[in-house]
Amino acid sequence: SNLIDRVHTYRDKPPRLQSSVELFTKFWVPTVLLGGFGVAIFYGEWMMMLLLWVVACPCALLLAAPIPHATALSTAAHQGVIARGGDVLERTARVDLVLLDKTGTLTSGKPRLNSLVLADGVSMLEALSLAAGLEARSNHPYASTIMLAAESEEAEPIEVKSLADGVAGVSGKSGRSIVRLGSQEWLNSEGINISQPLQDAAGDARSNGHGVSILSKSNDALAVFTFINDDLRVGVKSLINEFSELGIAVELLSGDSQPAVEALGSQLGIDAKYCRGDIDPDGKAIWVERRSQALCTLMAGDGFNDAAALAAADVGVAVGSGESVNLDAADVLIPSNDPGF
Repeated sequence: SNLIDRVHTYRDKPPRLQSSVELFTKFWVPTVLLGGFGVAIFYGEWMMMLLLWVVACPCALLLAAPIPHATALSTAAHQGVIARGGDVLERTARVDLVLLDKTGTLTSGKPRLNSLVLADGVSMLEALSLAAGLEARSNHPYASTIMLAAESEEAEPIEVKSLADGVAGVSGKSGRSIVRLGSQEWLNSEGINISQPLQDAAGDARSNGHGVSILSKSNDALAVFTFINDDLRVGVKSLINEFSELGIAVELLSGDSQPAVEALGSQLGIDAKYCRGDIDPDGKAIWVERRSQALCTLMAGDGFNDAAALAAADVGVAVGSGESVNLDAADVLIPSNDPGF
């Protein structure tokens, strides 16, 4: 998919920040080589040149870096943090901007279904069955909420074929009809007709900081699902405070509505101007890449949609993620589901 291709593109780029040993050897080795030739030419002693090269070889320094790296990696692993290498730890020490995904990273990833608003002529069972069919294989937090709602109403998932991730949702085929479930902006871009009552319901939910997904079939919207966003994980507030004390800036990135992201930012003491909502996976990656041009960045996320952003950051941290693409994109893995571990 495009997302996986973007991950590989970012991962194939050389690191912007080099380790201290790499920086040292970049200048030391040419200096010693040229100095050795200079000594040989000036004194006429080629043996002295060889001796200089042997003596000047920074063996102790070259050993001094891997040993503390190995110790630090071992200590981190015992505490439940897995890093790709010592150079990752060095880059982490230089971070001055942390970008955090919202749902599933800072929050528990367990939203609750707040309301289901139906278009005229559409039944609750029909909407739940179709939505459950679309989300049956998804691990998005909203997907599990929809599946639970369908189960509680005894709505059997309708078979949906050709499932594909969209820009901000999922699509597939039910019979001869294309069905979609995702953001209003995405459905608008696909030319879906959304009735005024459904638009009003979605707008009201967003203004209250709730999550919104719209279900459509063929060219018409069938229902609006609204979600009460989940609770903060334990320790998140103290984590943000620690970043502030260290002089590290924090920004929130999320595909959720701007009011929902700002509401969470307010709880954490993060100014609204540092909260970016309604941002799709590509938008996350582009934003992180831009910020990385001037600052040393750390991006933390938990979902498939965060993979490209993790790869674009100087340090990518996957929190409690079993997604293989996230593991490929990230520099650090925290399997505990606790971003402040």
